[in-house]
Amino acid sequence: MLTRAAMPPSLAVNLIALLLFASPAQEAAPVLHIDRAPSYVLAVTGKTGLFSFAAHEHAVLATEWSADVNNEPARRSVEVTIAVRALVIDSAEGVHLAHLGSAPSASDVAKIQQRMLGPEVLDAQRFPTIQFRSTAVEERPGGYELRGQFALHGQTHEVVIPVRFTGTTLGDAGAYDGTFTIRQTWFGMKPETVGGGAVRVKDEIQIRFHIVAR
Repeated sequence: MLTRAAMPPSLAVNLIALLLFASPAQEAAPVLHIDRAPSYVLAVTGKTGLFSFAAHEHAVLATEWSADVNNEPARRSVEVTIAVRALVIDSAEGVHLAHLGSAPSASDVAKIQQRMLGPEVLDAQRFPTIQFRSTAVEERPGGYELRGQFALHGQTHEVVIPVRFTGTTLGDAGAYDGTFTIRQTWFGMKPETVGGGAVRVKDEIQIRFHIVAR
């Protein structure tokens, strides 16, 4: 027959004191999950040159991407990885999200898509991912400011990203929106030209994202 030994009085007192007076454990940050259906990451290119009025702006939609977010106040970090091979230019969804008036013909889109992923532009085979890694995440009125390293085409450049929050409690479920600009020349890329330079893709590319967390 097994018997339970009595607890020494001194030990019992110590345990009770520990339970009564120990400081409460720090509340863990909420675990959030990205709702993929309304979320997106999008790049929009502009146009310039003498005949830019006759050219199209382009919307490049990331169809495969992942985000790793640590929301603990003392260790906040964000890392986003985008598969270059899964970037899609001027899809109906991308054009709609970018609020572009129109897109090139289907045959032109196919040619632009092939060139964009090829060695002349992004070179998806050599540089399969685009990545952002934060070095600082700071709260700002209505959202956050992210500072970090943006890696594209084998080169890295520091960027600052303002993030606007829509929801009840910052850092909890809600929508996180941001827009920032990079330059192709930062990453050793030459903006595309057509017609001997009469139409040029702008050096600046605007990155937009809308992330919904539940």
